[in-house]
Amino acid sequence: MKVSDLKVYVVETGCSVKWVFVKLSTDEGLVGISEASTVYSEEAQAQAICKLKPYVLGKDPLQPRKIFDSIYKEHLDVRGPGSLEVTALGAIEVACWDIIGKVAKLPVYMLLGGKYHDIIKAYVHCEPAFPKIGHDARWIAENAAKLVDEGFRFLKFDPFWFYPQGEVISPIELEMAEEKVKTVRDAVGKKH
Repeated sequence: MKVSDLKVYVVETGCSVKWVFVKLSTDEGLVGISEASTVYSEEAQAQAICKLKPYVLGKDPLQPRKIFDSIYKEHLDVRGPGSLEVTALGAIEVACWDIIGKVAKLPVYMLLGGKYHDIIKAYVHCEPAFPKIGHDARWIAENAAKLVDEGFRFLKFDPFWFYPQGEVISPIELEMAEEKVKTVRDAVGKKH
């Protein structure tokens, strides 16, 4: 079995963050899918993956470690690849694992040691990564309440989203963050 094609898809999400997906096809008709999003660098991430295509074509997807090592040692900057390249390599490797799971007729988690949990509690980020209005306490609270109504039990947001990194949070900013958390808590109740 050999890799016959590698395609990258950048998917619009309706906000400033996009998703990057990799589709690795084989000469035997099997396809491996993976995700490689890098927030705010999606187009660059897609290009980093595309640059690796010539080094993946013709390789055996059942040997992801060989592909990874070959690309890493022979085709990336010897001083160490950047985060885009490492994410690109990871996306190709995960797509290979998807193909391996299909060949073995097993979910990939079984190939990596088995299932650890029967249920995984999911959470949703109730604050967008786009317009600043989305970081307003009332907006987050309304969105959080809507998400709870949709069935989500666990929510996440960052009350310090727009504060400068590396600086000390002032008492006023801390009060604003506490008020944001209180506003959301009041909107969703104490069960969530």
